[in-house]
Amino acid sequence: MNKKIWVSVILVSAGIFVAGPILAILLNGLSNYLAKPGISPVLGIFGIIIFIFSIIQLVIIFTVVPFVTIYKNWDAIQDNESKVSVGKAIGFLFIPFFSLYWIFKVWGGFQKEHNDFADRNNLAVPKLSSNTFWIFPACNILLPIIQIFLLILFYVTMIGTAYALMNANAGQAAAPSAAMIALLVGVGMIPLLIIIVPTIILASVLGSVVSESCDAVNNIAAAKRIKDSGNLPSSDGSDFSKSSHKFLNPLIMKGLILSAVLSVGLIFIASTAAFIFVPDFNAKTNATSDSTSNTDKTSTSSDGGKTFPDPNPDKKADFKMTADEYSKEADNIEDFESGLAKFNGKVVEISGRYYDLSGYSGTEVNFKTTKTPLRIKFDSPQTDKLTGIENGERITVKCEAKGTVRAELQSCVLLERKPAVTAGEKADLSVTAKEYYDEIGKTEMSPETRISNEKKYFGKVIDIKGKVDEISGQKTYLTSGGTEFVNCKPTNDKKMEFDALKEGQEATFRATHDGISLIGCIVVK
Repeated sequence: MNKKIWVSVILVSAGIFVAGPILAILLNGLSNYLAKPGISPVLGIFGIIIFIFSIIQLVIIFTVVPFVTIYKNWDAIQDNESKVSVGKAIGFLFIPFFSLYWIFKVWGGFQKEHNDFADRNNLAVPKLSSNTFWIFPACNILLPIIQIFLLILFYVTMIGTAYALMNANAGQAAAPSAAMIALLVGVGMIPLLIIIVPTIILASVLGSVVSESCDAVNNIAAAKRIKDSGNLPSSDGSDFSKSSHKFLNPLIMKGLILSAVLSVGLIFIASTAAFIFVPDFNAKTNATSDSTSNTDKTSTSSDGGKTFPDPNPDKKADFKMTADEYSKEADNIEDFESGLAKFNGKVVEISGRYYDLSGYSGTEVNFKTTKTPLRIKFDSPQTDKLTGIENGERITVKCEAKGTVRAELQSCVLLERKPAVTAGEKADLSVTAKEYYDEIGKTEMSPETRISNEKKYFGKVIDIKGKVDEISGQKTYLTSGGTEFVNCKPTNDKKMEFDALKEGQEATFRATHDGISLIGCIVVK
């Protein structure tokens, strides 16, 4: 066995594994920094490939090399009195649970078998007495357990740190001290240590045991040749390689020292950086908190409406209009040019009713208009402000009109959100169920007449009076006593009010019309 080649393969493999994740992180960071469509994805994918390759090659090398070494060791000391065959030495390692014992037998027990073989066959080879053959199987079992413990410690620490920083940033708690964050960030370097330190230690131990195994196998082979030739071994022992008799192989000692230096260095660098930058974080957090306390926060009215602070109060609206008005002027498919000329580059405040095309998408909202739905875009998700929004709710936004073909509403901010209708407001229209049915619900009505009547009701707050008619278990219908009825869809939080109604009782429903049906219905009488 060529000792230099085998040990070099182990150390190079460990180096690739340590460098792989670091290089992957750097490439991913470069990808995010460049943010170029043609380059960034390639860099990101290349980083992932490097990371995966570094793991696969390490698994292959650190699996193949030990098995080859076991085979070479036990094959070199086979005779009629050998207690362990080559097949048994390798095969028993695949027996569940028993392998925990057997791994110490094939590695630690090899020394005694080697020395006994040399004595039986009168081979003048150096005896094996190194602790390396016992350290290697112990590392194989203990290092994964230590890694699991460190991972748990890391996740617990980082979750605590994240909550502390988020609460501080939200103004719910004081920012952690610089010393505390420095300590937590130092512990946060554990993931790198989990990758680097065990790999260096295991590579050092494996390299040591392979090195001493190569010496032992080569010495046995040399002694056999000398014995077969009838010569005597040289008196200075130059015919044989000398194995280490120290408590720890020098290679293991170097690996442990390197691991300790890297561990202390990484934790020191991370902690020092945190200690330097955290005061700046605290200052910014406090400044943000002070700024927030001096500005209007989100306010909620008695009718459930919410008003949100304008993040850009200095950017005044050039136009204030309804979504329907803007749609007619700027989103007219027959004349995009005039809308683009009027609104492009302007700030527009739009109010209208939310239209649920396919659910709130996070960064896009649709307004219902008498024409096609009007789409607006936010720069970032408004989940905290629009959670649970329902069809017909009234919202007001401030947007920038930008585009090359038509003036699209972009970079919007939410200013106000109100329920579709409220009990305290005055209705725009008040009709009976029969009057509403005659203008909207009749099947024999011409399409032109229906469209004209729907425009009359579109977006208005409407009170509809009639008698409750229960159909299919739903008490959302009003009738005037005949076969005509009106169906009014309630909001989710008002369904219990409808369930409490009795069939035939006089009631007034308040709703808005979205151009097709009544939505946001509540009971006002």
